[in-house]
Amino acid sequence: MPAMLPVPADGASRLTGVLPSALASMTGGHGPFDLPAATSAVVVLADGLGVHNLRSRAGHARFLASRLARRDVIRTVLPSTTAAAIASFATGLMPGAHGLVGYRVPDRAHDRVVNQLSGWDDRMVPEAWQPHPTVFERAGAHAIRAVAIGGPATATPGSPARSCAVPSTCPARGSPTGSMQHCACSRTAPP
Repeated sequence: MPAMLPVPADGASRLTGVLPSALASMTGGHGPFDLPAATSAVVVLADGLGVHNLRSRAGHARFLASRLARRDVIRTVLPSTTAAAIASFATGLMPGAHGLVGYRVPDRAHDRVVNQLSGWDDRMVPEAWQPHPTVFERAGAHAIRAVAIGGPATATPGSPARSCAVPSTCPARGSPTGSMQHCACSRTAPP
């Protein structure tokens, strides 16, 4: 009998629940992580920082490592490429639902293979690749303003994060993932 990969329980905490939970805490809803009510939230995305990395370098991240318990571990998505994971983070959907399922994928409309992180050009229409609203767009419907904080690469044309240059759309359309390095959200007006 072939070996099977372990499958986390359906109720396991996932990357897809991070932003929806932060939004729910500011709108009075209930998110996957059941966070307490808040008027603002700061979410820091550290691409590639997994629990094994954190534990192996605990001396360099003493505060985080000291508060890490088994229940604090969340699962990423499959495939766990940056493009698929950040799209899942930004939309709250698994890759099979949002459609960004790899790092380098075929662009059948133009008979080529594209890099979904750095290969964006004028022939690629973000909404065609990922048509679902991001959590940031849903936040806007609740009068919650999102602001991105990151390096220049997060706001340049051709980057999946270029929409972060406009705080009111951080990050919404203009990139399929709505990805960013850091994004802070706060309520600016009553819903």
